Amino acid sequence: MRCYLDSSALLKRAIREAETNDLRVFLEQLDALGTIFLTSVLSQVEVARALRRAAELGRIAAERRDESYRTIMHGIGLIDASSEIIAEAQLIGGDLLRSLDAIHLATARLSGADLVVTYDERLLQACHAAGVMTGQPGAPDPVLPSGWQWIS
Repeated sequence: MRCYLDSSALLKRAIREAETNDLRVFLEQLDALGTIFLTSVLSQVEVARALRRAAELGRIAAERRDESYRTIMHGIGLIDASSEIIAEAQLIGGDLLRSLDAIHLATARLSGADLVVTYDERLLQACHAAGVMTGQPGAPDPVLPSGWQWIS
């Protein structure tokens, strides 16, 4: 299985949020099954900048920023933003999908990801519209696409 994580999910690996524990357990379970974790090289920029903001706001210790970055990116394969991905990103998703999220979705699709883990609502909706399976471990009100249902 191939699991794509966008920066909203990756950041929860080092910055404590309500969903952090559930995400960690979920990723550990997938890892035990031999799952390959992927993200776009774009996430390197998004994560680094978000960690800088978090340090400035006191959410993480400034001296632990580099360690937090390594923790977040550990075990995650990076997918280059190829011309094919950029071309796909120009077309994918609705008019409300932001450019960086379009690159994430295009990268996930073209890298053969079976699952996209995101906490970004616009990206989540675009994944649903594109028929891409999503996960939001620990989300208080997980969103299902129209016509989908939980299987127990």
